This record gives sequence, structure tokens and C-alpha cells, in this order.
Amino acid sequence: MDLNGLIAQREALDRQINEQQAVQRILAVEEARRLVAQYDITPIELGIATIRRVNTSSVGPKFRNPETGKTWTGRGRAPAWIQGQDYTRFAISH
Repeated sequence: MDLNGLIAQREALDRQINEQQAVQRILAVEEARRLVAQYDITPIELGIATIRRVNTSSVGPKFRNPETGKTWTGRGRAPAWIQGQDYTRFAISH
């Protein structure tokens, strides 16, 4: 067999290998889904998700609305009463 024949043969084998890998992958995913459902396995147990830890440390307010007395810690989205304004006007002195 000449070089071109060998290359064509390799390409045909590569196609067959890729087709078989695709079929095996589909079967593996189906089996994994079946087992997950059967044993009620969680993503955390599989190591594909992590437990999200909530920050439990308490932070005191840093800003106060003088009209309503509402406060804001300066974390997260700013409340409407402070948005677009100079925050120093609302700073709480400690």
C-alpha cells in the first residue's frame, strides 16, 4: 500500500474511533444520570459543585439616611436613597 492509501486508511479509522467515542459518551452520560437519580447523588458528592459559604460576620452600618433613619453597610447594591449622591454626606461617624 502506498502513502496515500495509508493516510486514507488512517482517516477512516479516525472517523470510526470518533463515532465510537461519541456513542460511548452518550451511553456513559445516560448511565451516570440513571445512577444519580437512583441513589439521589448530589453534585457536591460528585465533586462538581462546592458548598457556598455564607459570610456570617456582621458588619455595622456605615451610612445613614438622615430623613428616614435607614442605614446601609456599604456592601452590596446601594439603596435608592444614596445612589448617585456623595456618600460622605451620609457617613456615620464612629
